[in-house]
Amino acid sequence: MQLKGLVRFFTILLIVYSVYQLSFTFFVKGHEKKMEAKAKAYVKNNFAAADVKYPNNKDSQAIYQETLEKVYQDRLKRLLDSTKDVTVTYGINGPVSYQKAKNEELNLGLDLQGGMNVTLEVEMSGLLKSLANNTKDPNFSSAIINADKRKANSDANFITLFIEEYRKLEPTRPLAALFTSASADKINVKSTDNEVESYIRKEAGTAFETTFDRLQNRIDQFGVAQPNITANPSKGIINVELPGVKDKERVRNYLQSTANLQFWEVYTLADVNYSNGWQKAIETFNVKYGGVKDTTAKVDTTKKPDTAGKSPVIVKTDSGILSDKLDDIDTAGKSKTEITATGNTFDKYLDAAGFQPYQDEKGKVTYPAAVGSIAIKDSAEVRLYLEEFKAFFPADAIFAYGIPAKDKNGKSGARVPLYALKTFGRANA
Repeated sequence: MQLKGLVRFFTILLIVYSVYQLSFTFFVKGHEKKMEAKAKAYVKNNFAAADVKYPNNKDSQAIYQETLEKVYQDRLKRLLDSTKDVTVTYGINGPVSYQKAKNEELNLGLDLQGGMNVTLEVEMSGLLKSLANNTKDPNFSSAIINADKRKANSDANFITLFIEEYRKLEPTRPLAALFTSASADKINVKSTDNEVESYIRKEAGTAFETTFDRLQNRIDQFGVAQPNITANPSKGIINVELPGVKDKERVRNYLQSTANLQFWEVYTLADVNYSNGWQKAIETFNVKYGGVKDTTAKVDTTKKPDTAGKSPVIVKTDSGILSDKLDDIDTAGKSKTEITATGNTFDKYLDAAGFQPYQDEKGKVTYPAAVGSIAIKDSAEVRLYLEEFKAFFPADAIFAYGIPAKDKNGKSGARVPLYALKTFGRANA
């Protein structure tokens, strides 16, 4: 009897736990459906249907439909990113945010919910060239090329293939002759081929582990719930499964981008054009999206009331920035921009606390490099706003986010600094 009671207890406990885990999936899907409805409403209110826009042109309809789908996906992503901290349910420890619930929901995997499966190969030819001090030896270069060709149809690792190909071209020359100059502290001209090979494989293993760690950090920062990352060091391959991912192109670019250390000058509030640009951008944003009255607007007396008997929205006629969409009035007398306006001024996004000019001991005014900080969840949305109002800023300025500060426990904060880089017209900025 006691055994039956114990089995019954654990069965009930398992059922309760399963229901608890399933509840996260339920609330996550409910929140995502709400955001999907909002994204669809946004597209419907701001863009005509494909058959309305191009009633007699099927090709144009198809292209326009693809554009609408991209607009929808971009809008949905912004909504989901900006609501990561929204409470969707309550658990044992109190409120549960959308992001936390997303992390806790059942892992359905790629088979059940779709997503993206990526196989990445860690490229070793660059490492070998670096270890060989970028030698111009023609046989070394040929061995690299031949090993690359064989790797496409072989399960062997690249180091093995390179040594085999090099030995075909140089049967007797010691490997130490290639790698000693850049690695004199590890090997020397008297090192045997086995010692050199062991050294190369050790360096390749370190490079692979570093790549894996960097890739894992990128995926964690990307915000994908329950990713599956597995490494195969012997083949130099990393497999990545990202369940539920929809923006595959964004993930592909994110994973394939190469880390590159660069140094940039930045605009600060000491630059008059940059400072004035921020003032104008914020004022314009607040009028367009925050419901702030534009006292400098010029009344356009040529406008006629709409079908509801209300006058169109008044905008600045001298800037040309806001006129495109505000002129589009629906039958209820509201502009489409009014319908989608956030009702929030720009200070909702930009926190300038801690980034104000200050005087040092000698009375010299110092301007921080960053203009302020942005919540990570709002970073994608703010980037779109900055692109919209870029005409107010210096022509060679591009905006970039820094990295979040960490507390004493090493935990990253929820905000990132915002910088304006001086590109001086460089094409690779």
